[in-house]
Amino acid sequence: MFHSFLCFLHRRSDILLAAPVFGMLNFCVFALIGALNWRMTPLSVSTLTGNLYSVILFFGHLGLFAVALAAVVAMFGLIGKKTALVGGCVLGTAVCFLFFSDWIVFSQYKFHISLAMIGLFASPAGSELVSFPPGMIAAIAGIIVLFAGVEFGFAMLARWKKLRIAGAFFFLLVLVCAPAYHIWNSVATFRSSAEYLERNAVLPFSFGMTCNDLLERMGFSRPDSRMLAPLPRGGNFRYPAKPLVFRSDAPRRNVLFVLVDSLRADLMNPEVTPFLSQMSKEGAYFTNHVSSGNCTRSGLFGLFNAIPSTYWDNAARSLHGSALVESLVDRGYQAQVFSSSTMLAPEFDRTVFHKIPGLRVKSTGKTKIERDNDSIAAFSDFLKKRDREKPYFAMLMVDSLHGCEIPKDFPRKFQTDLTGINYLAINGADEKMRREMFNLTRNATAYIDHVMEKVFALVRAHGDWENTLLVFSSDHGNECNETGTNSWGHNSNFTRYQIHVPLVLLGKGVVPGVYAYRTSHLDVAPTLLRLLGCENAPADFSTGRDLFNPASRDPIALASYASRAMLWENHIFEISGPGIVRQYDFDGHRETQGPDKELLQRFFKDISRFLH
Repeated sequence: MFHSFLCFLHRRSDILLAAPVFGMLNFCVFALIGALNWRMTPLSVSTLTGNLYSVILFFGHLGLFAVALAAVVAMFGLIGKKTALVGGCVLGTAVCFLFFSDWIVFSQYKFHISLAMIGLFASPAGSELVSFPPGMIAAIAGIIVLFAGVEFGFAMLARWKKLRIAGAFFFLLVLVCAPAYHIWNSVATFRSSAEYLERNAVLPFSFGMTCNDLLERMGFSRPDSRMLAPLPRGGNFRYPAKPLVFRSDAPRRNVLFVLVDSLRADLMNPEVTPFLSQMSKEGAYFTNHVSSGNCTRSGLFGLFNAIPSTYWDNAARSLHGSALVESLVDRGYQAQVFSSSTMLAPEFDRTVFHKIPGLRVKSTGKTKIERDNDSIAAFSDFLKKRDREKPYFAMLMVDSLHGCEIPKDFPRKFQTDLTGINYLAINGADEKMRREMFNLTRNATAYIDHVMEKVFALVRAHGDWENTLLVFSSDHGNECNETGTNSWGHNSNFTRYQIHVPLVLLGKGVVPGVYAYRTSHLDVAPTLLRLLGCENAPADFSTGRDLFNPASRDPIALASYASRAMLWENHIFEISGPGIVRQYDFDGHRETQGPDKELLQRFFKDISRFLH
């Protein structure tokens, strides 16, 4: 039997030996398209080691696609020569056309095709974004025929025995470069080596592996990203697009963000939060305000950076933080953050607050309430001991509402038997459970109101209140299954329950009142910078606009960890990571009518404006 198998392989040996050559020839096409991407993408720095990494990246990443193609052709060859020929040409044409399509998308939007993008173009809204007139259809057909002809030529050329040594050498080169690429990428990620990481964004479908936990267990120390130098401006991520310029007589007001994790806008009312409701009357209260996402990463990134968190990876690779925060540090502000939750995961120390010297990255305590108390105590110490001759920037963020933690001695105004969240016991079909969770959330929000009353008293007493611009808001909302989709908490949809958050702006130059038009987190930094004397137009550093500009902001780009979405009027168009498209209204009801072509084009412009 074994002898028969060997004879079978011998009869298929020509195809099996030709397959690596076929893969090598296709690699030339992949590499050519990759080189075109490279030519369009300016890199921040160019070094010998960086260029070596680029070579390994080409062979180790693109080469795997060629090896995989060769492996499939070899399997086709076990069936028969015709199957290998037809299957190889069809598959090779499809892969080459995919790379070519990615090059077209990358040349226009500076991001690569993903399953999410494929899902978008396959949806009804996709036909609105890209129309296919007869001429374009003919061109696509011609390109496919051209690739098919090239693949047939490759198949014929692969039979040339003189190329088999080259095919074998290519195969071995890829087997060496592929693990080298992943090892190098793992170390670069661990060391936050932006010089190498920015190169990954040039090639499509990059999926470099990481092993941070393993390296730490082996005894290696991860460098503090605050000590790492950011990439020079002018790479493929150009944020801000222009340096910020301030008037010579620009006011030097303090800037303070007071944030509550998971605070819903509809729970900031006199019944639940009497202090915060009264406080909102002192400033500009934006009642139709939305976060830039449904999770902490997206919410804070958009609030401080004024761009969607679709740029998160670009900011993390380049170590370029918030334009607002960095401009204040450059102007001599004392700066610090006081957060109950860590600034290291997500990596706000790299993407938002990188330039703050001596960044406080975590608080101590076993519970969220203990960590809240620790961050408030540190904030109090900062206010009392700061240099009074210099303005300050600070962020205070409390987290107990995120887990609905309430001190045992705090009175519960709203009836519920729940004392905490047990996610294993949650039942989406149980209306009583929903009411219990909602009342637990209201009680936890009432406790936050009590905490905020003390915080604001502290700022009034020691924070130079009359010279301070204060922003009060949240990173995202907190759903109690109001949509009936078994959604609890956040990061599962972009309905009002998860992204509608309060926003109050207080301080000199702020016109008090209730503003009912739609605003978003992306508008906050442009407003503050105007009040601080910045002469730049918001478009230089933001996809938002001034909060006091009532013009429509549609569409507003939103993001979660795995999805992108756009909000216009009261409609949501969401594209998940696996490429699933969902359309629903602001309350979570399914819809079938997607955005029109103009809205989609503006959405894509917003998520690619700062990529070059």
